[in-house]
Amino acid sequence: MKIKKYAPILLTFICVCTFLLLKTENSRNENLIEIRVVLLDEINLIKGIRSKFLFKFWTKNHDAEFVISSSDISGKNFEDLQGLKDGDELVVLIEDNKVINLKDKSKQIRVYSIKDSLNNYLNKKY
Repeated sequence: MKIKKYAPILLTFICVCTFLLLKTENSRNENLIEIRVVLLDEINLIKGIRSKFLFKFWTKNHDAEFVISSSDISGKNFEDLQGLKDGDELVVLIEDNKVINLKDKSKQIRVYSIKDSLNNYLNKKY
């Protein structure tokens, strides 16, 4: 009997949570922009530290350090990313509010997507 009493409240709570989660995901997608970069060197595996980021790289046209989250990488992507090298032209997806940090050597910019003319190197679709 108590379940029926609280069912409308529980259902409302579930609906509100679902709406908020979907709204957050959509707003993140709207705040991402593509930029073209040319790799300065290979994409480096971050070794020996506990970090939410697994790879880092620098580009010829921007000073900031670009980082790739470990949650965006699968086994196949892992090998493909390590095959990218100096001079490769890529399109990366970053947050639009990070554009001002592109010329700052002390800043890290998270990359949400990396692609070239043939491949998309990360799991998630943004």
